[in-house]
Amino acid sequence: MRAPLSLLLTVGVVSCTAPQHNFASMTEAELLAFNADRPVLKQIYCQKMKPTSSHIRRNVCRSVEDWVHHNERTLLTIGAMNSGDYSVFGRTRD
Repeated sequence: MRAPLSLLLTVGVVSCTAPQHNFASMTEAELLAFNADRPVLKQIYCQKMKPTSSHIRRNVCRSVEDWVHHNERTLLTIGAMNSGDYSVFGRTRD
């Protein structure tokens, strides 16, 4: 009984001491200050986007490295949908 309790307390203390950043609510000046001493791929970039199934734009913030990976995955997905003789409407015929 003591081990799970001590583990729970340890996790609680560690989670409270970890720095929490809400980049979406930061101003542009705060983001510039945050990014000032970071390498380019670790800098945070925010963009207003509409999430899937929503018409409301929200601020999406990611590191430049995460944006690069996101864009690569998107391009691969689009490429896969456009390759071959298949489309979203089924197999095409000549």
